[in-house]
Amino acid sequence: MIMTYSGKDAIKTFKKQKEKIDLIIIDLNIHDMSGFELAEKLRGISSDCKIISKSGVESENKNINLHLKKPFRKDKLISFLEQIWQK
Repeated sequence: MIMTYSGKDAIKTFKKQKEKIDLIIIDLNIHDMSGFELAEKLRGISSDCKIISKSGVESENKNINLHLKKPFRKDKLISFLEQIWQK
């Protein structure tokens, strides 16, 4: 597991380690850019990675595979992970 605390750090880390990263979980409320902007930038680097967003409100975005509304249920996350890795 790799954690970053800003969008800029997430982009820098993803560029260096994208071959090792299969899944990204983004909190939509980050301080230096919107979570949607971060997802778009990450998609520009690699379209293969799965992206999950989380926030307190429902939301959809073409760059995000799944949105989990906080508080989210563990079974929903597990079900999604099973689906994407069965493909």
